[in-house]
Amino acid sequence: MNRPLYKATGEYIGARLRRLNTVTGNSEFASEPEVSGFMLDFQGKTRLAAQSNAVNTTLFYREPVSGKWRELASYGTYTGAKDKIVPLGFGPDSSLYVVANAGQDTSSLRTFDFVAGQVSKEALVVTKGYDFDGSLVASDKLLGVLFTTDAKSNMWFDPAMKEIQKAVDLALPATVNLLTVPARPGSSRVLIESYSDTQPAQFILYDSKTGQFDPVGSAYPKIQGAAWGGKSRCASRHAMDWRSRAC
Repeated sequence: MNRPLYKATGEYIGARLRRLNTVTGNSEFASEPEVSGFMLDFQGKTRLAAQSNAVNTTLFYREPVSGKWRELASYGTYTGAKDKIVPLGFGPDSSLYVVANAGQDTSSLRTFDFVAGQVSKEALVVTKGYDFDGSLVASDKLLGVLFTTDAKSNMWFDPAMKEIQKAVDLALPATVNLLTVPARPGSSRVLIESYSDTQPAQFILYDSKTGQFDPVGSAYPKIQGAAWGGKSRCASRHAMDWRSRAC
């Protein structure tokens, strides 16, 4: 639980994490620093904290072995846009994925080098002409990212997910097809959100083992794509110039 902290005057000063036992109802502080926010690692342990004020924003990292906190990076809250580091999440191998400019005009998805104390020089995902805006997609391992430019798109690092995306796109060529993976690893089913600029979102379960598609529902079932002049696929996902080291 994230417990906000306030001064007697009502001014917000930070937050503390509390660990709640849902059986007994008892809780205890799970970390020491009073900061603006926390991030858990892939195993659900407190690993990152951010402390922000009107001047600076500082990121702190908790060492896995010693459990001690150390300063990871700092930048001007309102003046350090090109030095800004936005943590996105941890991978199962404890890699930290961040969004940062790293000297460029737009931000991209990168990893953080804990030894060098800086973001990686090589970007994982670059969305040309756009700041990276997205989230990690994972189950028991990092599978890919979901990001937004002029439209939402999936990009997969995992070879199996690339094949599933290819099969879905071949079966549904007139729409953009976003995939949501199950939290339980090993499941053969994914949820498809299928839409175009003339068709409201439809949700379909796809079984990658059997190749079967099972409709779940539609965002606006009374609106038919044909009534809007027919289906047309948004071309941005394939035509957009983006690069990925993982591809």
